[in-house]
Amino acid sequence: MYFDFKIFTDGASKGNPGLSCSGFIVYDNKTNEKIYEYAEVIGNNETNNTAEWYAFYLVCTYLADILIKFPSAKIYASIFSDSMLVVNQFYGKYQIRNERIKNIAEASCKIIQENKDNITLSVSHIKRDKNKEADKLVNKFLKKYIQSNRHKGSDAFEPCDIQTMGF
Repeated sequence: MYFDFKIFTDGASKGNPGLSCSGFIVYDNKTNEKIYEYAEVIGNNETNNTAEWYAFYLVCTYLADILIKFPSAKIYASIFSDSMLVVNQFYGKYQIRNERIKNIAEASCKIIQENKDNITLSVSHIKRDKNKEADKLVNKFLKKYIQSNRHKGSDAFEPCDIQTMGF
């Protein structure tokens, strides 16, 4: 079985640092059909760069999950990010100085390395205007989260908190 994906990632932070969300959208590269989208709030004191990297991590876990269901599958994924920082750090052009981002990047690369016989990636930078759907996804999700939690107070935080995950 062979999968050929086009994946758009994005991260958003309200306040930077502030309440942050990461997400991605997957398209079948042959048909251009949207086949999956996912977003989650990752913390209430994260930076935009952390959110961008965490979106990349979510993609890596998504690809690894496919291999759990289809162990002999081959996956080719073209990943697009509007974060020049993430792309350049992924390829080693820029150093990663932030410890949390370094941990997220290492966890992402570990997933890819462990599945290197089945997953082939290309990671490319795109302009923001070419990443509108992923941007819309994370901002819509973040807005819904804020609206649904107004009554709980500003310190309320229930979803995935990447600090508790060791990042």
